[in-house]
Amino acid sequence: MPTASSARPCAGATRAELRSHPFTIRPARTPQDLDAAISLIKTYTAGLGIDLSYQDFDSEMARMPGSYAPPYGDLLIALASPESEDPKGGNSQPQVLGCIALRELHLHESSELGPVGHANDGKATSSNKPNTRYCELKRLYVTPAARGLGVGKALVRAMISLARQIGYEEVRLDTLPEMREAIAMYSGMGFEMIEKYYEKAIDGTVFLALRL
Repeated sequence: MPTASSARPCAGATRAELRSHPFTIRPARTPQDLDAAISLIKTYTAGLGIDLSYQDFDSEMARMPGSYAPPYGDLLIALASPESEDPKGGNSQPQVLGCIALRELHLHESSELGPVGHANDGKATSSNKPNTRYCELKRLYVTPAARGLGVGKALVRAMISLARQIGYEEVRLDTLPEMREAIAMYSGMGFEMIEKYYEKAIDGTVFLALRL
C-alpha cells in the first residue's frame, strides 16, 4: 500500500498504465489526503455547473472532514499503485484516483415529503452505534483517467462494507438524472429508487437507497 505521507490528484499516469496495475483504497486521514480529496470534489462540482449553495457546499469543504469524520462517517480515497505512477520509481507521491464520503443521516417524517433528512455535525456520542438507521453516500468522484477501471464501484463497495460495520441499516444517496452510468452502476449493486428525503433538491434529482 502507498505510504500515508502525501497524496495528490491523478495527473501523470495514463489510462494504459492504470489499467495494468491495481489500485488501493484507504481512509483519508492525513492533511495531504484531505487536501487531495477536497481538490477532487471541487473539480467535480465545478464541472457540474450547478449552484450547490443549497447544500452549504463551501462550509462543508471548509470543515472537512466534518460530518464525514469517524466514528459515524468516513472519507475514502482510491490511490494508484506505485508501479502505475512512475515505472522508473521516481514519483513517491501516490496519485489519488477517486474519493467517496459517508455520513450519518437523520430522517423525520413529513406528510408531504415522506422521510426528510439532515446530516449531523460529525460529533460522536457516548453510544458505540449511530443514532439513526440511515447513512448517506456523498461526493463520489473518479478522475477521467481512471474511469472504466472499476474504481467507482470499488469505492462504493468499500463504503457499503464500512456502513455495515458501523451499524447502519440503510444507505441513501442522490444523483442527477444526467449521471446515467452512475445510476446504472448503483442499480446493478442493488440500489432502488425512492422518494426524495430532503426538501431542497434540484428538479429531477434521483434518490436511491440500499438496505444493508
